[in-house]
Amino acid sequence: VNYNWWLKFNDINLNEYILEALKNNSDSNIATLKLEEYNQFVKASFGAELPALTASVDAFKIHKSPIPSALMDDNGINLPLTASYELDLFLKNRDKTKSTKKQYEAYEAQVKSIYVSLVSNVASIYFNLVKINKIIELQEEILNIRKGILADLMDKYNKGVISEIDLNNAKQDIKAIEI
Repeated sequence: VNYNWWLKFNDINLNEYILEALKNNSDSNIATLKLEEYNQFVKASFGAELPALTASVDAFKIHKSPIPSALMDDNGINLPLTASYELDLFLKNRDKTKSTKKQYEAYEAQVKSIYVSLVSNVASIYFNLVKINKIIELQEEILNIRKGILADLMDKYNKGVISEIDLNNAKQDIKAIEI
């Protein structure tokens, strides 16, 4: 997510909402953890291409025979080492590593799309709320203007300049706006 692009709007609330959404959205957090899991799969696949060295340790205690001998110790340690390497003549292991890396890259693009979708949804909802707030402000301003007009028409009606129909039309206009 290009957070700097959102900073250009100079709206502190929008920036805070985006940061909160990124921090608290469980889907994006799970996707990020899953991405790290795919990264570890790539490392494990690459490790299968390399030579392997295995070791095991075995400790033992020898029970001495009643006949003394200089050849037999009381304790012993057995430490076998095994080295192995699979010759990748047909590049089977290398192809597995490349495939795993491509899967990682594909999932990385999917994670980016999750973040972009999340941020765009948050921004869209925020902008709609700002627009609705502005519409409400303008509606209240129009209502106050109409009430002023009604007060003027009421004075004209009381002086006999306009008919009751004109006064009722102004009242209906106000009722329509209040709804």
